[in-house]
Amino acid sequence: MKKIVIYHPFLSVVGGAEQVIRNLAEYLATKNTVRIISHDEHRIDIPNVEFTSIEVLSKRFNLISSVEVSKKIKKALKENSYDILITSNAPPIIDYLISKKEKGNVLHFCWCHEPRRSVFYKEMGDTNKSEIKTNIKAEIYKKFYIRAYKSHYDKIIVYSEFIRNILKKKLNINGNKITKIPWGINVKSIDWKPLTESKKILYVGRINEAKNTYRLIRAMKMVKKDFRDSKLAIVGPIGDLEEKRFFNELKEAGDAVEYLGVKVGKELQKMYEEAQVVVYPVINEPWGLVPLEAMANARAVVVGTGGPRETVEDGITGLYVDPFNVKDIAEKITNLLADFNLCKTMGINGRKKVEKEFDISKTYSAVSELIERS
Repeated sequence: MKKIVIYHPFLSVVGGAEQVIRNLAEYLATKNTVRIISHDEHRIDIPNVEFTSIEVLSKRFNLISSVEVSKKIKKALKENSYDILITSNAPPIIDYLISKKEKGNVLHFCWCHEPRRSVFYKEMGDTNKSEIKTNIKAEIYKKFYIRAYKSHYDKIIVYSEFIRNILKKKLNINGNKITKIPWGINVKSIDWKPLTESKKILYVGRINEAKNTYRLIRAMKMVKKDFRDSKLAIVGPIGDLEEKRFFNELKEAGDAVEYLGVKVGKELQKMYEEAQVVVYPVINEPWGLVPLEAMANARAVVVGTGGPRETVEDGITGLYVDPFNVKDIAEKITNLLADFNLCKTMGINGRKKVEKEFDISKTYSAVSELIERS
């Protein structure tokens, strides 16, 4: 039994990374002593997991606040002895400072959902060259992250070859440090329902540029011309900075698109059941649980670039799109709406694939092996 501390800034946020860390903590706590350190105001209730909250004045960390918060985290680490520290989604200065070891008999792991996109935007390749501007702050933060990756961490855990290759080839991180653990889902808990010719399209995820929400909305205006009874349902959180733009785009789309807010549990499951097609046209996503959930529900899924192309097979369980091409997104959705039998076949293929390759039990076995040999 090991003593494990996990640092993730805000676990109360609705998102794939937060879902993964909550599930990871709960699983690790079945065989180890686990403590979460975060900045959430209220306790995050995870069975058998201890919780430490460190207060912050703002979710936007600057240099001064990052240093102060790091001191508090280091103090909490001293007060709660540990064998393994796992950091997840840490802001750059905090990541650098808390990952630096003060004693040699502990291990530091980085649970790397992705290299922070606001810093490594060039390496992640999700911005047109004409739009890339030199950002001095980003370049400074990049140096902190790379130094921590190379010097402070014993292991860097990633979900996909896509992220492994970015770390190795673009950031020159030693490949021996990187461990790939594809994150699965509880396939057996999803009792999928037969497909209906509903002409409903579903998008689940955050609303922002990287998730490609805006091009998807524009594509739906084109789909609507061919299928008057089609409609896109958007489910997910909107960032404060996205609200104005999102609702303007939504207004222009008319009855082609509806926004249903955040859905979880049975409500989200119902959305999958009602959908004929699930669309996830992301730009260089590190992994993506939504395509796995879609396939577990026996639904054909349209995906963009990055990790989803390691789970979805083009022409077998879904279709690939060029995420920068609105016309291509529209055409792939239209192709599936026009061929109900193809949707059914892809859906069944997808269900078989996640049952065989992406059940959460495989993930937990890999996590156990990593912890036990550490």
